[in-house]
Amino acid sequence: MENLTHIQRIVMRLPEKLNQEIMRKSQEFMRFVLKYARAKAPKDSTYLANALNVYTRGKSIILSTGDAYYANFVEFGSAPHVVPIEYLEQHSRISGMPVFKPRAFVRLSGKAQPFLYPAFEDALSQLPNMLTNAALSAIRESK
Repeated sequence: MENLTHIQRIVMRLPEKLNQEIMRKSQEFMRFVLKYARAKAPKDSTYLANALNVYTRGKSIILSTGDAYYANFVEFGSAPHVVPIEYLEQHSRISGMPVFKPRAFVRLSGKAQPFLYPAFEDALSQLPNMLTNAALSAIRESK
Protein backbone atom coordinates (compact mmCIF):
# COMPACT_ATOMS: atom_id res chain seq x y z
CA MET A 1 0.00 0.00 0.00
CA GLU A 2 2.86 2.36 0.78
CA ASN A 3 4.43 1.78 -2.66
CA LEU A 4 1.14 2.58 -4.34
CA THR A 5 0.89 5.91 -2.46
CA HIS A 6 4.46 6.75 -3.49
CA ILE A 7 3.66 6.02 -7.16
CA GLN A 8 0.47 8.09 -7.00
CA ARG A 9 2.45 11.03 -5.57
CA ILE A 10 4.97 10.76 -8.43
CA VAL A 11 2.22 10.60 -11.06
CA MET A 12 0.43 13.61 -9.52
CA ARG A 13 3.60 15.77 -9.54
CA LEU A 14 4.86 14.70 -12.96
CA PRO A 15 2.77 16.98 -15.23
CA GLU A 16 3.73 20.13 -13.31
CA LYS A 17 7.42 19.20 -13.21
CA LEU A 18 7.35 18.21 -16.89
CA ASN A 19 5.85 21.58 -17.89
CA GLN A 20 8.53 23.41 -15.89
CA GLU A 21 11.35 21.39 -17.42
CA ILE A 22 10.05 21.69 -20.98
CA MET A 23 9.72 25.47 -20.58
CA ARG A 24 13.28 25.68 -19.24
CA LYS A 25 14.64 23.53 -22.08
CA SER A 26 12.64 25.54 -24.64
CA GLN A 27 14.29 28.71 -23.41
CA GLU A 28 17.67 27.00 -23.64
CA PHE A 29 16.85 25.88 -27.21
CA MET A 30 15.95 29.44 -28.22
CA ARG A 31 19.24 30.70 -26.75
CA PHE A 32 21.01 28.15 -29.01
CA VAL A 33 19.05 29.49 -31.98
CA LEU A 34 19.95 33.06 -30.97
CA LYS A 35 23.63 32.19 -30.78
CA TYR A 36 23.60 30.57 -34.23
CA ALA A 37 21.50 33.38 -35.75
CA ARG A 38 23.93 36.02 -34.47
CA ALA A 39 26.82 34.05 -35.94
CA LYS A 40 25.07 33.71 -39.33
CA ALA A 41 23.73 37.28 -39.55
CA PRO A 42 25.31 39.38 -42.33
CA LYS A 43 28.42 41.18 -41.19
CA ASP A 44 27.80 44.44 -43.10
CA SER A 45 27.21 45.96 -39.71
CA THR A 46 26.81 44.31 -36.35
CA TYR A 47 23.51 46.13 -35.77
CA LEU A 48 21.29 43.27 -36.98
CA ALA A 49 23.12 40.62 -34.94
CA ASN A 50 23.04 42.79 -31.83
CA ALA A 51 19.32 43.56 -32.29
CA LEU A 52 18.39 39.85 -32.06
CA ASN A 53 17.02 38.87 -28.67
CA VAL A 54 15.03 36.14 -26.93
CA TYR A 55 12.32 36.98 -24.42
CA THR A 56 9.37 35.26 -22.78
CA ARG A 57 5.79 36.48 -22.85
CA GLY A 58 3.54 34.23 -20.80
CA LYS A 59 4.11 30.71 -22.10
CA SER A 60 5.56 31.93 -25.41
CA ILE A 61 9.27 32.21 -26.10
CA ILE A 62 9.98 34.76 -28.81
CA LEU A 63 13.05 35.35 -30.94
CA SER A 64 12.84 39.03 -31.79
CA THR A 65 14.70 41.08 -34.37
CA GLY A 66 14.22 44.13 -32.17
CA ASP A 67 14.18 47.42 -34.02
CA ALA A 68 16.06 45.98 -37.03
CA TYR A 69 12.98 46.39 -39.24
CA TYR A 70 14.89 45.22 -42.31
CA ALA A 71 15.56 41.70 -40.98
CA ASN A 72 12.79 40.22 -43.18
CA PHE A 73 14.36 41.79 -46.28
CA VAL A 74 17.73 40.29 -45.36
CA GLU A 75 16.24 36.85 -44.59
CA PHE A 76 13.96 36.55 -47.63
CA GLY A 77 15.45 39.09 -50.03
CA SER A 78 13.52 41.77 -51.85
CA ALA A 79 12.31 42.01 -55.40
CA PRO A 80 13.86 44.67 -57.59
CA HIS A 81 11.93 47.91 -57.32
CA VAL A 82 12.29 51.51 -58.33
CA VAL A 83 12.45 54.38 -55.84
CA PRO A 84 11.82 57.97 -56.99
CA ILE A 85 14.74 60.27 -56.24
CA GLU A 86 12.38 62.70 -54.52
CA TYR A 87 11.72 60.09 -51.83
CA LEU A 88 15.43 59.65 -51.21
CA GLU A 89 15.96 63.41 -51.04
CA GLN A 90 13.09 63.76 -48.56
CA HIS A 91 14.46 60.89 -46.48
CA SER A 92 17.93 62.43 -46.42
CA ARG A 93 16.49 65.72 -45.10
CA ILE A 94 14.68 63.84 -42.32
CA SER A 95 17.50 61.49 -41.34
CA GLY A 96 20.41 63.80 -42.09
CA MET A 97 22.08 61.05 -44.13
CA PRO A 98 23.74 62.09 -47.39
CA VAL A 99 22.12 60.77 -50.55
CA PHE A 100 23.71 60.26 -53.95
CA LYS A 101 22.04 62.06 -56.84
CA PRO A 102 21.16 59.69 -59.66
CA ARG A 103 19.26 60.94 -62.70
CA ALA A 104 15.65 60.19 -61.79
CA PHE A 105 15.09 56.81 -60.17
CA VAL A 106 17.08 54.34 -58.11
CA ARG A 107 16.69 50.64 -58.79
CA LEU A 108 17.09 48.56 -55.64
CA SER A 109 17.15 44.80 -55.19
CA GLY A 110 18.33 42.60 -52.41
CA LYS A 111 19.50 39.03 -52.66
CA ALA A 112 18.31 36.85 -49.79
CA GLN A 113 20.89 36.19 -47.06
CA PRO A 114 19.04 33.76 -44.76
CA PHE A 115 20.32 33.67 -41.20
CA LEU A 116 17.29 32.78 -39.00
CA TYR A 117 16.10 29.67 -40.85
CA PRO A 118 19.59 28.09 -41.04
CA ALA A 119 20.04 28.87 -37.33
CA PHE A 120 16.82 26.98 -36.53
CA GLU A 121 17.98 24.07 -38.69
CA ASP A 122 21.36 23.92 -36.95
CA ALA A 123 19.85 24.07 -33.47
CA LEU A 124 17.08 21.59 -34.31
CA SER A 125 19.50 18.68 -34.02
CA GLN A 126 19.86 19.55 -30.29
CA LEU A 127 16.10 19.50 -29.58
CA PRO A 128 15.42 15.72 -29.18
CA ASN A 129 18.22 15.36 -26.63
CA MET A 130 17.06 18.46 -24.77
CA LEU A 131 13.47 17.19 -24.52
CA THR A 132 14.63 13.73 -23.41
CA ASN A 133 16.75 15.32 -20.69
CA ALA A 134 13.78 17.47 -19.65
CA ALA A 135 11.54 14.41 -19.29
CA LEU A 136 14.15 12.47 -17.31
CA SER A 137 14.79 15.46 -15.07
CA ALA A 138 11.03 15.90 -14.45
CA ILE A 139 10.73 12.23 -13.48
CA ARG A 140 13.68 12.55 -11.07
CA GLU A 141 12.23 15.70 -9.48
CA SER A 142 8.81 14.07 -9.10
CA LYS A 143 10.18 11.31 -6.87
